[in-house]
Amino acid sequence: MVTVTAILVLSTLLSNLETSIMRWAGVSSDNIIGIIINTLMGLIFTGSVFAVVIVGFVFLISCFYKSMYSERGYLTHTLPTGSNMTFSVKYIVAVLWMAVAAVIIGTCCLFRAVNMTEETFGEFFGRIGNIMDIWQPALRGLVFVGNSTAGTVVRFAGLAFFGIMSSFLFFFTAITLGQLSNEHKVGCAVGAGVVLYMIQQVLGFVAMIVVMAGQMGNVPDLAGGIDVINRAVLTGLIIIFVLMAAEYAVDMYIVKKHLNLQ
Repeated sequence: MVTVTAILVLSTLLSNLETSIMRWAGVSSDNIIGIIINTLMGLIFTGSVFAVVIVGFVFLISCFYKSMYSERGYLTHTLPTGSNMTFSVKYIVAVLWMAVAAVIIGTCCLFRAVNMTEETFGEFFGRIGNIMDIWQPALRGLVFVGNSTAGTVVRFAGLAFFGIMSSFLFFFTAITLGQLSNEHKVGCAVGAGVVLYMIQQVLGFVAMIVVMAGQMGNVPDLAGGIDVINRAVLTGLIIIFVLMAAEYAVDMYIVKKHLNLQ
């Protein structure tokens, strides 16, 4: 994970260096050479971002499985802490690692965007602030839009962090449920993941039907539309939170009562 993150940082530096050199050399972005180079560097940068996300998730989930339920798990569970505490610590560490990776990705994207616009950071943030000033009056009232640009960023960051927590707990719960089987643990974990996903989708669909039921036959104005969106978002968050609590409770029970190492 550290390797792919370092590659992302390096690709950001190289992309910015390439853009600066092309400007210094007077190569226009409309030039065929400029188009080819910009496209290539853009693909490398985009690929690096996806690599950090995908490799990060796979690596952290793999580490959790190997250190918790494989042969290495025997050593893990000899530590003078309960199995529930071990699970919780591994979950928190995975979430924090991915949160740090998300911050690094956001920072790299910010540097790349500022370099492409040929602006200073002050000018770039000033432009973003102007755009938010135009849209905020219309969007104010939405649960994920704050009273300022900083407030909106904080709320989106909070939603992203909540999403990371939910995603890891989903995978960890599927893996833990798979340990209830004496054979084909991986296959059972995949099956458990499919069932958990279907439960999430069904509950989400039912919740949306309930939220939208009161609007049948009505064409809401802007305020009414914002109210519907807020209810949908809050209902979705509540459902995810309840599912997370249930998943965590199941994990704690299985780890404590039915730990089945390979």
